This record gives sequence, structure tokens and C-alpha cells, in this order.
Amino acid sequence: MKQKRIILLCVCWLLTLSAQAGSPPAETSARVSRLIEEAAVRAQLPSGRAEAFRLYRLSYDLKPTLTAAREMALLVQSYDGEQFVYWMNEALRLDPANNECVNLLAEYYLSRGSFTAAAELLEHHVALSPDDVPAYIRLAYAHANGGNLEKATVALEQFLKRNTDADKRAAAEDLLFRILTEQGKRTEAAKLIMESFRKQKSAGPQTLLHTANRLLTAGYYREALAIVSEHPDLVKGDLALMNLNTSLLIMNGKRDEAQQMLMGIATNKGFTEVEAMASIARLIASDRDEKGQIRKCYLPVGAALTKRFPQSFAVSSFYFEILTLTDDSVALGQHLATMARSFPDSTNVRLNLVQYEFNRKNYNAADSLLHAIIETDPTLATPYLFQSMIEQTVRQNNKAGIQILDKGLLRVPQTDSTERASLYLAKGDLLYADGEADKAFACYDASLQMNPNNALALNNYAYYLSLTGRDGERALAMAQKAVLLEPDDANILDTYAYLLYLKGDYLMAAAYMRKALNAAESEKATFYDHYADILIAEEHIKEALEYLRKAEQLEPSDERKQQIQKLEKSL
Repeated sequence: MKQKRIILLCVCWLLTLSAQAGSPPAETSARVSRLIEEAAVRAQLPSGRAEAFRLYRLSYDLKPTLTAAREMALLVQSYDGEQFVYWMNEALRLDPANNECVNLLAEYYLSRGSFTAAAELLEHHVALSPDDVPAYIRLAYAHANGGNLEKATVALEQFLKRNTDADKRAAAEDLLFRILTEQGKRTEAAKLIMESFRKQKSAGPQTLLHTANRLLTAGYYREALAIVSEHPDLVKGDLALMNLNTSLLIMNGKRDEAQQMLMGIATNKGFTEVEAMASIARLIASDRDEKGQIRKCYLPVGAALTKRFPQSFAVSSFYFEILTLTDDSVALGQHLATMARSFPDSTNVRLNLVQYEFNRKNYNAADSLLHAIIETDPTLATPYLFQSMIEQTVRQNNKAGIQILDKGLLRVPQTDSTERASLYLAKGDLLYADGEADKAFACYDASLQMNPNNALALNNYAYYLSLTGRDGERALAMAQKAVLLEPDDANILDTYAYLLYLKGDYLMAAAYMRKALNAAESEKATFYDHYADILIAEEHIKEALEYLRKAEQLEPSDERKQQIQKLEKSL
């Protein structure tokens, strides 16, 4: 009996040890499940998160589970990062290969900039779960941002081996392309993108466009051109690709091929007038010569476009604009004559013809055109301005020019204040040239009252006031306003510099005079004279002599010669 009692006690003791060291009893597991279920319900309530965490923790203390550890981590994620990391690591201790927990913790590290921690976590994870394909992208991102581009490259290559989803592969390729470019592996980077496109058997124009733009954005101009040139069937008829192909040809110095591509745009009946014109305008403007002019090799493109749309005033005007930016005056004249025949009622076309004849100094032809325009529409100001210029510059008859402008002022409606302002400005210039300063200044006042921001009127009025020695402060203020309105106009800069000189501000006068000389499209004796005056005031005699001699070469003057001789003797 005593022996049986000892055996019974030993069995009870062993059962106790087993309960403490092994799995919990069935009722404990059931309680854990109930706690987790209740915690899940509490977590859904607006004010139940704290209670949910307490219940999950009770269940975890009874029996550690992946669910409880993960859910506690998620409950504290928004406000306690340290606890989030702790409980996620607890979850991974229980299930090291759990994809969900690894990715959640990795995202947390990445969002906080803890790239090394994220990389270590993901490296361990992909070793355990090599088929968790999305993890490779996160691993590459962590390595790349942590500065380990070699490991980032390896991770992305592993991803590309395991993934067939087109969108996800494209995203991975973009990242790998960027990493290879940053590593200086330009050949490998370009090859990656080009081979990726070539493997796509059913790739269309948009895919080709995307591929070429990726290469172009990274500076791979030759490679971008190569991939586009391989697929002429996709380029033909697709305006975006034709635009890109033309740009790439220009960038690579292949202007003849660029011109052919532009001809294709101009003659393709699938493109509207607006589409074709906009594309051609942008592309040829991107390839001007050293003088800023449109290259002559592109003129046939404009001609082809006008041939396709012969009744389009917009296209004809566009070709006219192209021609004005070249030095081909013959082609310009021929096109203007064609426009005049096609659009006989267009005043703008006839005014362009006037300007063309004026530039060629064919004043009689210009005058005939102007008379015809005035007969058609006597309310336009521009014809009177041209006629007055002919009287002044060709016939040297200022009074006749003033009479023409007076006629214009009678005919141009009072409501067209800007047009009337231009007539008063021109009349003021002629009156001053004819020695009638007071009447000239009255015209400038009238012009500025109608158009107070006319930089030319401000400039001329200010300059002539300075020459007559009147109202210097007002003249300086007007000149300064003119410079603010037209800061790159050489004549306006010259006026302001000269007025500063008259005021005695030689330092600023010299600065603005240098700006005027740099901005001038051609040499002007007046500019050199003004700069010499400033230099003399600053006692820079040798430099002043240099500019006076330049002025003398342009416009010989006895007065200037005497000044030069006097300064030479003073040295």
C-alpha cells in the first residue's frame, strides 16, 4: 500500500512538471482563443483599442501566438514605434518566414529611413523565403538608399528572374536602370532598357515612346535614337514618336534625316493642320543656327505644309514667320506674293508686303501698297506711320510726314487709343527733327496720356528733354521707367546712361552705357560719343580716345576731330 502511494505521488509530480514545461492544458488554449476573438472585436470599436491591446497581451502571456504579437504591433504602430518593432520581432521569432510581418516591419523601417535595419531584415527573410518576390524590391530599395548599390543590383536581378508581371517588372527595371546609371554603368543600363523592350513581342507605339523617353531622360541620346530607328513601322503615323524621333535626330546632328521626318509630319494626312504646325514649329525652333535664325534646310518643310493646306491662312502665316527668321529674302518675297493672291482681302498680308518692300528699300512699291490699304481701310494707323517714314527718310520732307500723320489722327477712331498714341509719338519725333520742340513735347504728352507704358515714347521724350536742358528730373524718371519696361533695348539703355551722366552719376552712367554697347546689334557713333563723355568725366582719357576714334570711323565729324586732337595733347 505504501509502495502504491509513492508511485501515485511520483505520477502526480511528473504530470505537474509536464504541465509547466510543455503545452498548456486544453482549457488554456480555449481561453487564449476567446481572448483573441474578444480583442479583435474590441479593436474595431472607436474607443476599444486599449482594451484590445490588454486582451491580446493576456492571451500572449498565457500562450505566445503570432496573431497576438502581430495585432499588438499594429495597434501601437501609429504612436509607439519602439513597441511596434518589439512586437513585430516577437511575431517573427514565432514564425521567422512570415511574409506579412516581414513586409510590415520592413515598410516601417523604410518609412523611417532605417535602411540598414530594413536591409538586414529582408536579407534574412529572402534567405528563408526565396519565393517572396515583392521582398526583393523592398530589399533593393533599402540597399540603394543605404548606399549599397551593388547589393541593390543583385536584389533587383533576383526579382526580375522570379517575376513575370509586366507592370512590376517595369517598375523594377526603372529602379535598376537608375541604380546602374548612378554606378556609372551606362552601357549596362542602356542595354537593360533596350533588351527589355526587344523582348516584348507585341510592344506598341506607346511602349516604344516610354522606352525612348526613359533613355532620353537619362542622357542616352544615341541609344534612344537607336531603339526608335529599329522600329520605323511603329514611328510612322504616330505624331508623338515622329516628334521624338526628329528631336533625337537633331540632337545627334542628323539634320537631313530630321528634315525628312519633318516632311513626313507635314505631308501625313492623318495629322490635322494644328497638330502638324505645332510640331514643326517646336522642332525647327529647337535647332536654330549661331545667329538665332531658322536653318534653311527646314524651309522645304514649311513649303510642303502650305502646299497641303493652301487655303489655310494660319499655315501661310506660319511659313511667313519661318521665312522672316531666315536670310532668304527671295523665298520670303515669293511667299508673300502667293499669300497676297490667296488672301487678297487680308490687310495683314499687304502690310507684311509693305514691310518686305521697305526692307528692300523699294519705297515706291511700298508707297503704292500703302495707298491701296488706306483706300480699303482708312482707320488703320500703321499705313500712315509707314508713309510718314517714307517722307522723312527717303524724301526728307518732315512737313509732308507730319501732314500724313495728322490725316491719320483725323481718321483713326478715338477709341483706338494705342493706335493714336503711336501716331502722336511719330508726329512728336518729326516735329522735334523739324525744330519745333514745344509742339513735339505736346505730342509726346498726348501719346503717353493714351499709352503711359510706351517705352519708346518715354525714351524719346526723355532724351529730347535732356538735349534741350529742360526738366531733368522728369526726363530721368521717364528714362528709368523705359529701362524697366525694356531692359534689353540698347537705345533705351543709352538714353538712361546719358541722363545719369548729365546728373553727375558717372559710375552708374558707365555701367548702363556698357550694357547699351553689349545690347546693340550694330555699332553706333552716338553710343561711342556718349561713352567717351562719361569716360572723360571719370578722367579715363586714353579709353575715351579709343571710343572717340571708333565713332569717328563710323561718322566723321570736324568737331569730334578737334576733340580728339585736344585730348591727345593733354596726355
